[in-house]
Amino acid sequence: MLASETDQLLDIEQAAMRLLAQNEHTVRQLKTKLRKKDFDVEAIEAVLQDLQKRNLLSDERFAEQYLLMRSRKGFGPVRIEQEMHEKGVSDSLIAVAMNDADIDWREQIQQALKKKYGSGSALNYEERARRARFLEYRGFPAALIRKSLFDD
Repeated sequence: MLASETDQLLDIEQAAMRLLAQNEHTVRQLKTKLRKKDFDVEAIEAVLQDLQKRNLLSDERFAEQYLLMRSRKGFGPVRIEQEMHEKGVSDSLIAVAMNDADIDWREQIQQALKKKYGSGSALNYEERARRARFLEYRGFPAALIRKSLFDD
């Protein structure tokens, strides 16, 4: 390997490590960010494969951490799944992360409602519908919203 190729691989690895030091990334996210820096595509692939072998880059770890972070911020499973998919997490890894997470989504709905609307309950249908739209936007499934707002 030529010195310039070695230098380029080192530059790519350092750029990748700086990005990973800030927060977890998916392979696709990191690849996109490194391509914007005009690095060679094949060299990027080689560095990313090496980082994955060394467990410094993991879509699985990203999915687990992203799910926990977004659920703590009051977002529901539908929206979180969609966001992870957009970030390049495979459907199988999303399914594993969602199944392995110990999250009570009904409790998450109650916390989101309390944060947004306080502890008072919705007294009429219009208010329940407003809250249902809010929860739907936050990414909670319709069946769970219905149980939380209309079946009580």
